[in-house]
Amino acid sequence: MPPTDGAPQWTDRNFRRSLGIAHLQIHDWTTGHADLHWANVTHAPLVVLDWEGWGLLPVGYDLGFLHACALTAPATAARLRQELPRF
Repeated sequence: MPPTDGAPQWTDRNFRRSLGIAHLQIHDWTTGHADLHWANVTHAPLVVLDWEGWGLLPVGYDLGFLHACALTAPATAARLRQELPRF
């Protein structure tokens, strides 16, 4: 989980390991969940659970992670893109 103070180092290390990206220039950071997947989201009412790993993240990280988790269910991924078009 990304700690707030080490977010740029965490991002560089994990993006390099997972995606093969050597160095990422991230200009916009925000507070985020850091583990946003479907098991951490309830419906009616909408509640986001499991916040122990929250911290400073690149803008869009949480939505990107949620979208990646939805790719095994194409209709869900399409709905997410429809509801969040700027994503």
